[in-house]
Amino acid sequence: MDNENLNWITSLRVLATFSVIFLHSASGILYLYGTISAFDWWIGNIYDSIVRFCVPIFLMISGTLILSKDYESTREYLKKEF
Repeated sequence: MDNENLNWITSLRVLATFSVIFLHSASGILYLYGTISAFDWWIGNIYDSIVRFCVPIFLMISGTLILSKDYESTREYLKKEF
């Protein structure tokens, strides 16, 4: 893969990195259930849920970079197989 093809991965990685930071900062409030108001706990819960996507994104980015094979298009694959 050349650098132009990796721009979208870099952007996604930056977004996922900030999301991990936000996830770790929000997770502490979830353990305070009962000691803080229900409204504050729900805000923390929603915040935590919004940034939870970062974990599978990191797994998908890792898989993409580990495989890093230039795949042929579906049309080329089907022509080759049939």
